[in-house]
Amino acid sequence: SNNTAGVEGSSRGRHRTLHLRIPGRITAGSREYRHDFAMFLDVAGGKIGRHSVYFDARDLVKQLLGGLR
Repeated sequence: SNNTAGVEGSSRGRHRTLHLRIPGRITAGSREYRHDFAMFLDVAGGKIGRHSVYFDARDLVKQLLGGLR
């Protein structure tokens, strides 16, 4: 049988390099970030068949460019 589990959480850390959709890297110093997320796991036969994570990417990038909110 299939089961779905949902999790809400918060991630906090320090990001050293910001990668944008252009060749090479753009360093942004060492910035702290914090963002909330929701994660969903579809489990069948004791194994994870699907893993989905949702978070506000725009807010995360704003933090990396301008510091912790």
